[in-house]
Amino acid sequence: MTQTSSSSPGSPCTHLLKSNNAPTETEIPPIQLFISENQSRLDALDVQIDDLRAQMQRLQSQRDAVADCVRRHIAVVSVLRRVPPELISEIFVWTLAGGQTWDAPPWYLGLICRSWRGIALSTPFLWSCIVVESRP
Repeated sequence: MTQTSSSSPGSPCTHLLKSNNAPTETEIPPIQLFISENQSRLDALDVQIDDLRAQMQRLQSQRDAVADCVRRHIAVVSVLRRVPPELISEIFVWTLAGGQTWDAPPWYLGLICRSWRGIALSTPFLWSCIVVESRP
């Protein structure tokens, strides 16, 4: 049975819950029994909630692991992985249009990933002219 209100069904003192009147001597034992039974129920619900939270954490951890696995597999079939190194090298050469400084290509090209670093290092034109600017 779901109990949704502060005056729980079956309460032996609903009339006292809405007033400041003290219970009589004969009302106290049933109220104490009601408290005891519902405290046990409350403790059991707390245990269930803790179990569900632990289960949620396990499920979230499993979900995160699967999501990471899917993300890594999506990267494997990425179009960028299938672009021929010669084309990437040509694109790198085009990045030099307009001059180059210490904070421009080819320095940054090698920071993208290991394969791009290898392509950048194996493209002699990228390294045939390096301009170093001096600051006043």
